[in-house]
Amino acid sequence: MTQRAATRTNPFRYPHSAAACSPKISVRIPSPPRSPVVTVVTKLNRTTYRLSTEQWFPYPLDDVFDFFADASNLEKITPPWLNFTILTPDVIMREGATIDYRLKLKGVPIIWRTEIPVWDPPNRFVDNQLQGPYKKWYHRHLFEAQDGGTLVKDIIDYIVPGGAVINKIFVEPDVRKIFRHRQQRLAYIFPTPDTSVQTT
Repeated sequence: MTQRAATRTNPFRYPHSAAACSPKISVRIPSPPRSPVVTVVTKLNRTTYRLSTEQWFPYPLDDVFDFFADASNLEKITPPWLNFTILTPDVIMREGATIDYRLKLKGVPIIWRTEIPVWDPPNRFVDNQLQGPYKKWYHRHLFEAQDGGTLVKDIIDYIVPGGAVINKIFVEPDVRKIFRHRQQRLAYIFPTPDTSVQTT
């Protein structure tokens, strides 16, 4: 299985400064079509819930996948109130890799261990909870080239202790909040490039 690591910097992130240019007229060219951010939680059966999200970025598939392939980037897109820290040093993402994290949920310190049972760059990978707050957490990360950019999908099947009541009151609102923060951070990390054309 080929290993990939996110070692490249994003070549598309550069400052656009109107002050640095001498042009007097700016013509705006429409950005490529982009999919809306979508987050849906459904109940699969009596105990299992599924959270599905998708978000489109105007960057090549390899660049977007490489960002997610670097485990250290997870801290950059996780809400600060989780106090999230990766404990495993020098993580190399591959099939069978295990990663330990420390975080806090509702102020309670938790050690979370996940395994990467599927590693298929640049199209998908899966992290599966081995130890943590859920009875089950199976997270599929899917990547598709679309409309000149990349569509990222997250599909998480999870089971919580306490069942439907605990999920409705505590877990689902928190999970939605976590992924809303994640989506906002990703939109900042992978911004839509300035498509204005300067003319004189």
